[in-house]
Amino acid sequence: MPLSDFVLEQADDLLKVCDNCNQSDELDLARREFIVRVTNYTKLLKQPLKQEMFVPCLEDGNIIEPEPLEFDGTNQLHFYKYDEAEKKVLFHGFHLSAANEVKNNSLKLTLFLSMYQFVQVRQNCLGGGDLFGETTEALAYADLGIELTPSALQQIGINNRV
Repeated sequence: MPLSDFVLEQADDLLKVCDNCNQSDELDLARREFIVRVTNYTKLLKQPLKQEMFVPCLEDGNIIEPEPLEFDGTNQLHFYKYDEAEKKVLFHGFHLSAANEVKNNSLKLTLFLSMYQFVQVRQNCLGGGDLFGETTEALAYADLGIELTPSALQQIGINNRV
């Protein structure tokens, strides 16, 4: 979602709180939360696009795959590393399809991260093009239907929406 739309949505939420608010402490808290959410979303939008935003990656940039569901004690470190890497994923439903290429099958969307381009199939036609920029903001303006993960929402300060 573009920043301007996000700010307007958050402002509407703030006005609803203000209408139902009787105490100045509650109003001050609501205003502070509004500022924090808008600031955090702006910071999220300004981050350069990286593979780890789409799929779990280790510190060195290599993808980490989940282990089988059985936990036998020997793979405890792997479970921890995967869990930490998964918390850094900001966009829901992606998998790696090639080097610097991530795909979301439900959205019929492929992003080419090294070239900042995308291809999307929409109602029997193929669309795509260049992203306008090299940050997550470019995805917001492309309006590709990408959903944020709970981790991303938590970074913004929106814990009650998914």
